[in-house]
Amino acid sequence: ARHIMGLAVPVVIFVVLVSCCCNVVFLELMIKQDPGAGTTITFVQFLFVSLEGLMEAGRLKRAPEIPLQKYMRLVSLFFVVSVISNYAFVLDVPMPLALIIKSGSLMTNLVLGMTILKRRYQMSQYIGVFLITVGISIATLASASAKHIQSGEHTLTAMSLEGKAKVLTGVTLLVLSLVLASGMGIIQELMYKEHGKHIREAMFYTHALPLPGFLMFAPGIWRCLSSFSLSAPIALGPFALPSMWVYLMLNAVTQYVCIRSVFTLSANCPSLTVTLVVTLRKFLSLVMSIFYFQNPFTLYHWMGTGAVFLGTFLFSLSDLLPSRHKQD
Repeated sequence: ARHIMGLAVPVVIFVVLVSCCCNVVFLELMIKQDPGAGTTITFVQFLFVSLEGLMEAGRLKRAPEIPLQKYMRLVSLFFVVSVISNYAFVLDVPMPLALIIKSGSLMTNLVLGMTILKRRYQMSQYIGVFLITVGISIATLASASAKHIQSGEHTLTAMSLEGKAKVLTGVTLLVLSLVLASGMGIIQELMYKEHGKHIREAMFYTHALPLPGFLMFAPGIWRCLSSFSLSAPIALGPFALPSMWVYLMLNAVTQYVCIRSVFTLSANCPSLTVTLVVTLRKFLSLVMSIFYFQNPFTLYHWMGTGAVFLGTFLFSLSDLLPSRHKQD
């Protein structure tokens, strides 16, 4: 078996799946209690990754391999994408729907690749993108039409017009964040091609440089952290800590492990492997969110989910086929 940093590839894939799925669980445990906590959670994640990066010997004593202005371009998009994604939860977008929409990243990557990088793709990729688009549309309409399932009944409780508008606004923001994230991916790809892959450095600067931007959210972050201190305690051995603080710390740690594992995998494995692993992770997160948290999920949601994951799989299959247009 191939090895990455002394670990067999299957072990790294297992770490990706476990850490990323656990991260979603801790995220939803917090969002369920405080839908406006997204920005605070992102701030703590960025701070955690930055502090870990500082611990690397000589980080600030040497010039970065990639110029700082190029990181700033990347960071600006990274910050906007994170804030927009988190605000969607304030607009009552259900976690399963958010996960489905985020699975549409292949669609925006393909469109931007065609328009900006002038790339051409195989038929399986176009079909995959079509299925993803249809799947996201079905899931969006299903969630906007009926958010709650009545207890013990098969009928759906219709949302008010205001409620539908709120969810659709959140969905629009998530789609916008998808487009910006894909643009960020293209910038990152061109940056790595020009300067080489520097994973630890990229992780540090993309998380440390946006930290001053959180100052504009400082009052809200402080209020949120103060409310976390008042949450129900969890017994950890002889200690009793506020549950939301425990979830926050576990979320930060699992987010770091998830990001580090995906960065490592993408630098050492074919894109087919990474795409399928990330898709499987999204599917597992989706299933966990539905059943563990008893999120409402209808037949239309399942149809949309099936279309999204089938489309992602078809898109990935193109890596197995030779192509004159294949871009690495």
